[in-house]
Amino acid sequence: MVVMLVEQVFNMNLGRVMGDIIMNIKIIIILITISIIGGIAISYNNITSQNSLMTNQTVKYIQANNPTPKKIVELYPPQIVLPRTQSVYGNLTNYSVVLNCTIPNYITTAPLLVQYNASATESQAKEIAEKIFGMKNVTVLEPMYRGEITLATEDLGQILEVHSLNTLFYSNPSSNVEKSNGSIREIADDFTKKLDEYLIFDTDITRNCSSIQPSGWSTETSLNGTIISTKITSYSVGYSYYIDKVPIVGGAASFCYFFQGKTIDMAKLRIPIVKIAGVQNVTVTPSQALQNFISGWGVSSNIVPTTLTGFLPETGRCIVNRVRLVYYSDWSFKKQYSHYPVLLYEISGKLEYLENGKEVSEPFTTYEYTTG
Repeated sequence: MVVMLVEQVFNMNLGRVMGDIIMNIKIIIILITISIIGGIAISYNNITSQNSLMTNQTVKYIQANNPTPKKIVELYPPQIVLPRTQSVYGNLTNYSVVLNCTIPNYITTAPLLVQYNASATESQAKEIAEKIFGMKNVTVLEPMYRGEITLATEDLGQILEVHSLNTLFYSNPSSNVEKSNGSIREIADDFTKKLDEYLIFDTDITRNCSSIQPSGWSTETSLNGTIISTKITSYSVGYSYYIDKVPIVGGAASFCYFFQGKTIDMAKLRIPIVKIAGVQNVTVTPSQALQNFISGWGVSSNIVPTTLTGFLPETGRCIVNRVRLVYYSDWSFKKQYSHYPVLLYEISGKLEYLENGKEVSEPFTTYEYTTG
């Protein structure tokens, strides 16, 4: 009897233990299943985020009458750097270097940019001429360049060249009457706002007015050639483009008005359509770039605006007034500068030396690679 009771108790405990083990196994299986499902969900979210990122990297522009998006096309590998060339200024290691500026902080990465052009139709060109520049009864002239649409008023008083929707050249040489009471800056800003409202591009750039300066003078002289008075006859108003506070320079990013009195008599408007398409590495420090320039190396001389004639003396002073990070872009240059604005260090200042016993001051602007 006692033995039977012991067996029953043993069997009951064994049942409970086995039940607990089975329950624990079920719980473990459930937890594993949840974990797997969670992992799948996390992986799915990661994939979704990556797909979203890639979608956001698609370059688009939106323009009235032409909303077709443009896609990123790999036309040139952005991280490949062309071989260094000898600077047009040569080796300056024997020059005494004077820094009149602060060397910028070194950054290790920067946005990778892609730039696009927006072609124009004849009807769009006419609409720009009428709505933006106020030209009336325009006719299309025979184009001087491939892809250019040139429009003019009947008296040829106003001429507009539309190379693309974002590259416009305007000329109004007969505009010598002050037609506005506003300041030159206000007129330029109002015109730019009207232009932006019509040409709506999806771009990551910011644009700021960067300079207002005289561009023309008239002088009154006496019979013996002595200058009696000088009068400013025209002004230029320039705007600069930026990506993350880094300026875009070069022919594809110039934007400037010229004023006769209070009237715009000329405009050279290049509006870069630029999107951030990723991240690029910066492996050269500003100090290294400056040393490369002093040692006689640089970027292709084709993008250096000041070209020297002849050779510099072996000794002198190199006064550096500015070192800054810039993106260089120019549609007329090679592909890598057209579609992928190249990140460079811009170094500017002046070289002072003696030439035939005479002191010479030669301004310079040069560029150095940020990778290499």
